[in-house]
Amino acid sequence: VASATGSANPSRQVVPMGSVTDGTVSVAIRVRPTSSPGWKTGFAFRYHDDQNHYLLQMSETQLQLIRIVEGTATSLWSTAMTFDTNTWYRVEVAVSGPLFTVSVDSVLKTLTPVSDETFAHGQIVLTARDAAAVDFDTIAFTGLVSFSWNFDSGETPGVPARGWRRLGTDDLPSGATR
Repeated sequence: VASATGSANPSRQVVPMGSVTDGTVSVAIRVRPTSSPGWKTGFAFRYHDDQNHYLLQMSETQLQLIRIVEGTATSLWSTAMTFDTNTWYRVEVAVSGPLFTVSVDSVLKTLTPVSDETFAHGQIVLTARDAAAVDFDTIAFTGLVSFSWNFDSGETPGVPARGWRRLGTDDLPSGATR
């Protein structure tokens, strides 16, 4: 299990696989009961930087697909959905060119594909924000190339797994300022 705690500025962990295009991203996510009300978590895909990417985000009451361009967020799709703390959810997005479908626990949530052509490729980044205390496990990408990770051995709690890197203002070296 890889863990992240988000503040108002999101905690980000880059999945170590480089830039990808089409395929399916699948992540097991559990929000811990210590999370404050208003928590948000999920993953970015076709990620270029914190100002340009897509974000599949879950909160206590909603699942949302967001496009961020030059720092401006636009909701492309959302649905009301209850996510309980201390429960594992398998959240996934399937991407084919400009078309996206979203599933939770193998149940398709987007009845028609969402279409957007803004980003054609990018990295995958796990996110936690707004006082979310989150566990991630069994992260998979299936496409022309396939990658998967689980975190069942050798991890130190609070330290990114080997090959992973963390991005966020809460991860600045000691003595650095925001």
